[in-house]
Amino acid sequence: MIDPALCDEITHRMQLLPFNDFDEALSPLHILHFQSANGNLESMLALSNLYAHGNEVPQDIGFAFQLVQYSAEQGYKPSFAVLGKCYAYGIGTPPDYDKAIRWCLQTDYSNDVDILGFLASCYLSGVGVQKDEIKAYDLLIDAAEQGHSEAFRFCQMAANANHARGQHTLGHYYQHGIGVPPNIQIALQLFHQAAEQNYAPAQCRLGTIYIDGGNGIAKDPVVAVQWLKLAAAQNHTLARYALAYCLLHGEGVEQNKEEAAKIYQELAQEDIPFAQYNLGVLLTDKEYAGYNPRVGIKLLRKSAKQHFAPAQTMLVIFYHESFENIKRNPKCARHWFYKAAKQNDSVAQYYLGEIYSEGDGVRVNHKRAVKWFQLSAKTGYVPAMQKLAHHYLNGIGIQKNEDDGYMLLTSLALWGDEEALALLQSAATSGNPAAEYAMWGYCAEKKIDTAYHWLERSADKGNVNAQCAMAMRYESEKDKEQSIRYYRLAAEQGNVEAQYHLGLLLEDFTNKKSPNNEEAFKWMKASADQGYPAANYCLGNFYRDGTWVDVDEQKAVECYTVAATAGNSDGIDRLGKCFERGVGVAVEPYLAFCHFQRAAELGNSKGMCHLGLAHLQGIGCYQNMDLGFQWIMAAVDTGHPIVFRILQDAGLDIGRMVEGHKRSDQLLSKTLSERFGKQIDRAFCSPVMKTLMPIPPGEVSGE
Repeated sequence: MIDPALCDEITHRMQLLPFNDFDEALSPLHILHFQSANGNLESMLALSNLYAHGNEVPQDIGFAFQLVQYSAEQGYKPSFAVLGKCYAYGIGTPPDYDKAIRWCLQTDYSNDVDILGFLASCYLSGVGVQKDEIKAYDLLIDAAEQGHSEAFRFCQMAANANHARGQHTLGHYYQHGIGVPPNIQIALQLFHQAAEQNYAPAQCRLGTIYIDGGNGIAKDPVVAVQWLKLAAAQNHTLARYALAYCLLHGEGVEQNKEEAAKIYQELAQEDIPFAQYNLGVLLTDKEYAGYNPRVGIKLLRKSAKQHFAPAQTMLVIFYHESFENIKRNPKCARHWFYKAAKQNDSVAQYYLGEIYSEGDGVRVNHKRAVKWFQLSAKTGYVPAMQKLAHHYLNGIGIQKNEDDGYMLLTSLALWGDEEALALLQSAATSGNPAAEYAMWGYCAEKKIDTAYHWLERSADKGNVNAQCAMAMRYESEKDKEQSIRYYRLAAEQGNVEAQYHLGLLLEDFTNKKSPNNEEAFKWMKASADQGYPAANYCLGNFYRDGTWVDVDEQKAVECYTVAATAGNSDGIDRLGKCFERGVGVAVEPYLAFCHFQRAAELGNSKGMCHLGLAHLQGIGCYQNMDLGFQWIMAAVDTGHPIVFRILQDAGLDIGRMVEGHKRSDQLLSKTLSERFGKQIDRAFCSPVMKTLMPIPPGEVSGE
């Protein structure tokens, strides 16, 4: 039986709910209260969520806590994690870390970043549990790898404590520019630190980096093999696979196919699909001394059944072309083609297109053929591009599209396809505007003098792409009149890019009453209305600043949102500023920080600068002077003039910052602290952050 007092409280609240007739009394909200009052624990947890957030009922966090507490104490497991967090963060009840830990440890917390962070802070400070720094840092990395908002800081803490896994994960962030400007040298240093502690993933990472080289790292197969052997000795799967590859191809070690096959065999017995595939390929190679097609095909089937696309494609080719003891079987081939094609295997997609194009075991279906050729051609698979060009130019299975067809021929010609070049030249010489434009692309890439001859011919015949290209040419030559002329020709044909650029060129900031401004707004809006991201960003600026229109902050935010949703980095950054300053939306520091980070990771100079300032000031994140400085210097390195203006407005002396970076951290710290004061290591910056960023118990309680 449910606790009488709690039952009465739920019933009382249900009676206060508004209703006009019998049907209203049976609304889901009434039913949820009724079920909770009768002891349904699942309904009780759902009801607590409504009261906690004030959804459909008046917000009452204390009552929400009572519901969660009762359902958890009655053994309802989904409530355990919620109750643990309530005790951890003092939600609806005073913080109680002993109870928080007890409830959290009863959950499967491996995928709950809040609990992972909280438990890490407890193990790190020894509050409620025995102090265990190794376990604490492991939990911090678990939280980081699950996408915790403070992932970078957690990894930084672990790496600074010489935690190998933390060093490896932080290196990964630097290598790929996740939450920090990409820096392969720092990444390499961190990988070495972890690898020298015999951490196998870091050793494997170093091996794979040195095998290929690039990105400022010299290729060194010998060193690569040394690291791979160390990781492989610890049974690291990827390292063993990479070592087998080196042995098979003689990279950094003497070629030894038998030894490679031995490693593949060991991995294949562990049911590793890519090892089964590689061994299968090796055993079906007639030049290999251990040639055994029967076993090889069996391994390929095992790999294919685990959805490994290359194995599916290889098996398909055997069924399609017939190989050894496999009879040609179009139906079976088509089955495996579908499996591989759906995993974006370009070869399988091409062959599937061929099957539908030729009617091999199926009815001819050119529409389906084009669909598969398009998917394969996106990856640059030449046979698919050839087929797709043929279908575009002849309108087979798709509406005739000469622009795309001839551009495919241009790409093929640039890759040395003489037949494609001959077709392109023939069509251009005969006066086809789309072919002339494509011919310009070929000649320009090859630096042939006649390039602009083809472009002008195509533009004068009304080819919208050629008109845009001519406009860009004149714009680069500072011939504004001719540039506007060609942009207007393309814009009048509905080209969104031309409409956007025409709007930019027509703007007259020196004379606000200029009729050009009205036309500029018209074209910018026309482009934005068609969803062009850059135009939406500019239109948002018009509405925000009241440029030739009345100020409308909400419309500005709508435009920025459209641009941001389409991946426009300027729009993403500007939306972040709106959340930071409350322009057209409520002030949301955490959302501002998220937008700045996304823009910065897309390479946006302003986004990098704003993200750096957010880290320095603790806007939507913990204050982090070092990370803030790294992002600001990354912005400065882009050389974009607006970066210096933003930093000057923030009161930063770039010269002193750069000098501090070169000389020592002391001058840097002085420069930053003069502007932003003492670093606040663990201050909450936004109400949103309270559910995302744990504070060690000692700091909460003032211990």
